[in-house]
Amino acid sequence: MRDPAANTNLTLLSNTTITTSNALNVSGTGGVTVSATAAATLDSIAFGSGGLSVTAPASPSRWAGLVGAGAASFTPAAKRDHADQHGNNLTGTVALNNSGANNVALVTSSTLQLATSGVGSGTLGITAAVR
Repeated sequence: MRDPAANTNLTLLSNTTITTSNALNVSGTGGVTVSATAAATLDSIAFGSGGLSVTAPASPSRWAGLVGAGAASFTPAAKRDHADQHGNNLTGTVALNNSGANNVALVTSSTLQLATSGVGSGTLGITAAVR
C-alpha cells in the first residue's frame, strides 16, 4: 500500500520481517505503526502529526529517510536500535527503548526532542542539529 490519503493512519504488521523499499507518505493527522516479530528495515517514510511507532525485536533493525512532525517511538526490545542512517528528519519528540545490552543510535537533521527513553546497558549515540 503506497501513498494513502491525507489524515489516514497506516499500519504494517508482520509475523516475520518488514522491509519498505518504496516511499510511504502519510500526511496531515495520519500516523504510521510498524510492528514485526523480526527485523524492520524502513526507508523513506513520511508521516503526519499522528506520529510513527516502530516495534521490531529482531536485529538488525535499521531505519533511514524517516521524516515527520509527529512523535516517533522505536522499540526493538532486547536488540540493536539503529535510526542512524542519514536522511532522517524527526521534528517531534523521539522515544528510544531497548532493554538489552545492545547499542542505540539515532541521526536526525533537525534538533532533537528526546522523550523519556530506556536504552538498557548499551551505549546511546545521537547526532542532531544544533539550534
